[in-house]
Amino acid sequence: YKQIRRNVIQAKRIDGQLYTTISWLQEYERFKHNKTYHARYNGRPVFDAERGDLSVAMCAERLGVDRMFILGRILRGELLAMRRGHYYVIREAQLNDLVLLLEEQKQKSNIG
Repeated sequence: YKQIRRNVIQAKRIDGQLYTTISWLQEYERFKHNKTYHARYNGRPVFDAERGDLSVAMCAERLGVDRMFILGRILRGELLAMRRGHYYVIREAQLNDLVLLLEEQKQKSNIG
C-alpha cells in the first residue's frame, strides 16, 4: 500500500478499492532497487533522459566507465552536477563537455 501511495507501484481505484496488475508488479520487481528509475524529489522523478537530466549511473553507462570515475570527476570539479535531494543530476551538455575534455587529454598524452 505504501508503494502505491508513493506512486512506485501503479494502481487504479475502482469503486473505492485499489487494484494493480501482474505486469505492473513485475515492472516494480524488475526496477525496485534502481535509483535511476525510482528517485523522487518533491514528488517528481529526479532523472529524465529525454529532458537531459542524467544520473551518475546513466553517465557511467554511456561512457563505458565505472560510477566512481564519474563521481571522482564531479568531486574534482571537472564535471558540473546539481543536487536534487541526495542525488547528483548531470545535464547532458555537461557530459558532452567532459567527453571533449577527455578526448583532448588523450590527444595531448599521445603527442607528448
